[in-house]
Amino acid sequence: MPERWQVRLVLYPETKQLNHITELLSSLMDSGIYPTEQIRNVYFERWEIECGYGEIKHQLLDDSILLRSQSAIDVRQVICGILLIYNLIQVEISLIAKEANVSPLRISFCTAIREKVKQYILPEKRKRPKRRSVRISKIRYPIQSKHA
Repeated sequence: MPERWQVRLVLYPETKQLNHITELLSSLMDSGIYPTEQIRNVYFERWEIECGYGEIKHQLLDDSILLRSQSAIDVRQVICGILLIYNLIQVEISLIAKEANVSPLRISFCTAIREKVKQYILPEKRKRPKRRSVRISKIRYPIQSKHA
């Protein structure tokens, strides 16, 4: 590691949002190649990705490790399944937000998972009117198949 880092301070315009970021440090020094607005956009895009990873790891997977597969193909399949579930939940959040006429950022990921699950709970099994019994075959000898 070098003793000194040269960094660029990127400032954000004043906003009225609570806990809004006001500045960040970047190692991308050349403002001609890396305009300030582009750095801001990339930072927020990256922040959204990190929040998504956090939601997957903490809420969706409950901090457990599920990649126990023995082959790389199976691991990829598990990861694809997890990402598919995450994206389906995000679609559901978008639909809820559209119906409620609010921003999707106001819909809790954790609540969206828990609330939707309730509608898929199956009713209790009904009891059978009669006990199950094994019927005895009336044929005493095995039937020969033409294909045997």
